[in-house]
Amino acid sequence: MMEQATMPEAQAAMSARLRITESDYLSAMALAARFTRRQQAILFLSMAFGVGMFGVVLMITTGVISGPSVDIAGVGVMVGIVGVAGVAGRLITVWLIRPWTLRYQSRQYKALAMHDEYVITLRVDGVRFALAGGESLLPWSKILKWRCNADCVLIYLMPYSFSIIPMRMAEQGFDMERLKAALAQHVGLAEWGR
Repeated sequence: MMEQATMPEAQAAMSARLRITESDYLSAMALAARFTRRQQAILFLSMAFGVGMFGVVLMITTGVISGPSVDIAGVGVMVGIVGVAGVAGRLITVWLIRPWTLRYQSRQYKALAMHDEYVITLRVDGVRFALAGGESLLPWSKILKWRCNADCVLIYLMPYSFSIIPMRMAEQGFDMERLKAALAQHVGLAEWGR
């Protein structure tokens, strides 16, 4: 009951119709794959450690640092190589492999309901999704988290399961700022975005 009292009666419900396009899907998946701030910090520290170890090994092998440290140098080289290879692998995956894979998946999903028209309604008690075959209400209390960028809002039901709400819905009069305000009020601040 407390949740219903927080949204004014004049703003009780707002709806829009849409279809998810390939562009919407790619934008949503790119946002979903984006590192959290914590993951970015871990990646940065890993890279700094790898570069630091590589620098130490370079100093040892060039004679800048001398002493019985041949074994340490071997370990440092391996740590540096593994760190750099890991970062390079992640970047290749994110910038080359993932976009190709996502386009392929999006085209395969054309037979599925993802490309059917559906209606999203912002209600006092949550967000309602309706397709030709049925509808569901996602209450605020069941939303785990949300993310947004300039292209879409992602509403997470589980850590890797989300609903896509494209920002282009604003063209139909759907107030995206009101949706984000309601999510912030009932779920908490977005992991990313505006």
